[in-house]
Amino acid sequence: IEIQSSPEVEPDPQPCAMPDDLTKEEVAEVSNAYGTEEAEARLVTGLVQRIGPELPQDQAVECYETLSRVFGNLLQNPEEAKFRMIKKASLQKKLGNSAEALSLLLIVGFDDQGDLYTLHPGAALPVIRSALAEVQAALLDLGSQKALRYLNLAEGSRPSTP
Repeated sequence: IEIQSSPEVEPDPQPCAMPDDLTKEEVAEVSNAYGTEEAEARLVTGLVQRIGPELPQDQAVECYETLSRVFGNLLQNPEEAKFRMIKKASLQKKLGNSAEALSLLLIVGFDDQGDLYTLHPGAALPVIRSALAEVQAALLDLGSQKALRYLNLAEGSRPSTP
């Protein structure tokens, strides 16, 4: 009797980490491997993480606070038209001309409409919620005094007074 050993089963390869600098088009290519939600979450994380090093700290804090306000307002009032449109000139000033922050707005569903950014009707709230969480974490990492206020507002509680 000849005993044959069973062939070794190789474990399924783990997907490699997705680079943080992918564009929206590149996300579409890798979403088959990761799933669209995970690909967008990784892209959001990468963009948020690169805002801080891109700007001086005071501008980075203002940028993150602005993004937190934009995303928080959208989540609390998703159908409110005034929160779905943002004037480009005032927004770019508050974002410190951060290319990463503008890319983040496009990824979560804003469209460049000339002098406005408008949130398209099919924008996914889970992506915006993920972006808000990442932005709030970045604010905390920078030691922003306003970060806790934004966290409290996002959770529906009243901001504490100093």
